[in-house]
Amino acid sequence: MWVRRVALHVRWQLIREHARLGVRLRSSSSAGSFMYQSGQSAALAVDAAVVTLPEAPSSTRPASLKYNPRLDTLRALAAIAVLAFHYSGWFGWGWVGVPFFFVLSGYLITSLLLESKARSAGFGAYCAGFFRRRALRLVPVYALFIAGCLAYRAKTSHLSALPSDLPYLLTYTFNFHGFDHIDRPYGHLWSLSVEWQFYLLWPVAVWVLSEANLRRVLLAIVCVTPLLRLMSVQWFQLHDYSFGESAQFTYIMTWTHFDSLALGALLAWRPAREFASSKRVILVAAAMVFAAGLMVSGLEWYRGYAGRRAELVDFGYPITLSHFREYVWGYSLLDLLFATVVAAACSSNSLSGIFRWKWLTYLGKVSYGFYLFHYPVILMTAGLLGGVTPLFGDSVLSAAWEKLTPSLGFVLSAGLTFLAAHFSYQLWERRFLKLIPRSSH
Repeated sequence: MWVRRVALHVRWQLIREHARLGVRLRSSSSAGSFMYQSGQSAALAVDAAVVTLPEAPSSTRPASLKYNPRLDTLRALAAIAVLAFHYSGWFGWGWVGVPFFFVLSGYLITSLLLESKARSAGFGAYCAGFFRRRALRLVPVYALFIAGCLAYRAKTSHLSALPSDLPYLLTYTFNFHGFDHIDRPYGHLWSLSVEWQFYLLWPVAVWVLSEANLRRVLLAIVCVTPLLRLMSVQWFQLHDYSFGESAQFTYIMTWTHFDSLALGALLAWRPAREFASSKRVILVAAAMVFAAGLMVSGLEWYRGYAGRRAELVDFGYPITLSHFREYVWGYSLLDLLFATVVAAACSSNSLSGIFRWKWLTYLGKVSYGFYLFHYPVILMTAGLLGGVTPLFGDSVLSAAWEKLTPSLGFVLSAGLTFLAAHFSYQLWERRFLKLIPRSSH
């Protein structure tokens, strides 16, 4: 009988986070079986002791993460948006693909960690498995990219700042190196620094906290992050940075995107996904984003911000969100909308059908390489078509070609980036991906 008591005690430790869900697990003394009773209080009699074992229904537990092609479609769209933003200012809101990636990452990583926690024998095995998967997925092509930059610098006089930037790139702290460094061919790697810093902190939190407390922490993060952004901008201003520089530095800081990661992480629980994927919630989130953007665009036009085409190209969401304290609340609105989009892609409602674009699925599979290679490809393409870039200092085409560069350059950049991502995936990345369980890709 003492074995049964120990087993019950262990089971209680595993499911104690569901104590307030109102679902009780009853043991039948005659058959020794368990059955669920929702909304009522049930007792389990063990000899002279009475133990109440709260248990969550299966619908509240994080489900086993399976491959979802609709998420690849979203990855592809986000990657294309970022490429369009970096290529030309006419797609001024394309930068939002980056915080969208953070929302998606929060969902996927938290789901993987919860699943790994449930089956791991200990903290060491749990961490080792997680970091092995992440390293095999991300490091090989990242190392290939850095090696390419080093080889390019060795054969040319360009990328003179690479030696001083290299320690930050190798330690995934490039986002703390300053905003003025992100205009280089590898400047977009600041977002990968944010990702890896998230990987270092979040597995510990998932392991230590119960699921109920983890959800409370995530909700607190969502509420506190706007205040962190406000304090960040003010801190930079106090240290003699201009307001514009302060907003730019804040944009690449890790804590700026805490709410993106937290909202995505909350989707690891099915009730949150079901709520966020409802048509009403999606429409409300979209309406809020649209209305706020329209308001900002109108105010920008009314106040006559010189040299800006915000009302035409960024729909009220310019990069760094530096007007009207948008850096405080703008990120949050966008993140809420992105969370509903991810939830819809993970659901079985009618809206999920809009993400079944098979021709984009493969691009989503190679989107990591697409993101890595897109910026240097853009710079090379712009140089070939007559632009002056950090990689090409001379115009190589006549002025007659310049009229074609906006459309031709974008198509050429997207095509070359896709080819680079395709060959990187097929010839290099897949060697390492074969070592990872499919659900972890």
